[in-house]
Amino acid sequence: MFGISASVPSSRAATSIATTRRASLRVAASASPRPGTKPARASTPVPHAISAPTDGLGPTGVTTTGPVPSLRELRQSIPKECFEPDLAESMKYAAYDLAALAVCFGALSPVVVDHPWLLPLYAPLTGTVMWMNFVIGHDCG
Repeated sequence: MFGISASVPSSRAATSIATTRRASLRVAASASPRPGTKPARASTPVPHAISAPTDGLGPTGVTTTGPVPSLRELRQSIPKECFEPDLAESMKYAAYDLAALAVCFGALSPVVVDHPWLLPLYAPLTGTVMWMNFVIGHDCG
């Protein structure tokens, strides 16, 4: 039926592969300077990350210097209230998570046992709720 044949690359293909290999070696050699020499300076500044310009997007009094905000600029743009711990708010969300876990295992589990076709909906829901509780326990404990 079908046969497998090994083909030898033509000399033209082998030449282009060798040329590509030599060019990539030249690029690698120019990227890493020799020991004891200073690296060549780029003529244009190269950003460390690609991002949209942030000029004028932050609150007043926060100036940005480039396309990617620094850590200091990010912290200054977040309101001070976000860094203050609130025990009551934390306990409220912990209660929500534990209540969701109780609903999944206490109320929904018997329904899924009676109606197995609900399992594709129940499994991701319960897994997500259990994951939320794991993250809280891992980060706080």
